Amino acid sequence: MRWLVVLGLIAAGPAGAGAFMEDPGASFLASSGTYRWNGAGAAQEVSVYATRGLKRLTLGADVNLTVGASGHALVFARLPVLRRVPKGVFAAEIGVGGAYSDGDWAPMVRLTLGHGRGWARGWYDVLATAEYQSGQPEIGWKLEGTLGLNGKARIQPMVQAGIGRGVNGVREWRVSAHLRLAGKNGRTWVLGVERKDAGTATTAITLALWRRF
Repeated sequence: MRWLVVLGLIAAGPAGAGAFMEDPGASFLASSGTYRWNGAGAAQEVSVYATRGLKRLTLGADVNLTVGASGHALVFARLPVLRRVPKGVFAAEIGVGGAYSDGDWAPMVRLTLGHGRGWARGWYDVLATAEYQSGQPEIGWKLEGTLGLNGKARIQPMVQAGIGRGVNGVREWRVSAHLRLAGKNGRTWVLGVERKDAGTATTAITLALWRRF
């Protein structure tokens, strides 16, 4: 079953994360660059997200960096859960790795429960995430959703929204709109615009390349 990656995720890079499992033997790779500004300054963000489907689970890696400021690197495993629920799919994911801030790395753990459903003309997923970072005052959390449409045209829309609280205790929200352009050989280009507030309101433009093989 196809997994749809979320790029420009709240404080977590691509997305992450999802409710959909990769088919056994299938791989997915997403890379993105983001330019974000707040009226007083700008920042550049880069991310790489990869998954590989195995017989009973999906393995992956998630790397996100705000140049010169912060970032994280995680490996994760995703397992299907609640298989008897008749509509949609559910998955649980655990990721472990490190978070970077102010020149230091610290251990981190991320837990996600996702629900998703697809149909002929589109798909959605909803993710609930909890995140722990050593040395931070709070357990971060996020609730976010993605809705994408499918059709015969090469360009298809996708929208995302989320709310949460970072590990620093700051409340945050974001909304974004994206266009997906289908390319050749399993490639998809994604152009997005995002509005986010995590203590400071920012606007961002993201260009991403998804590749499935």
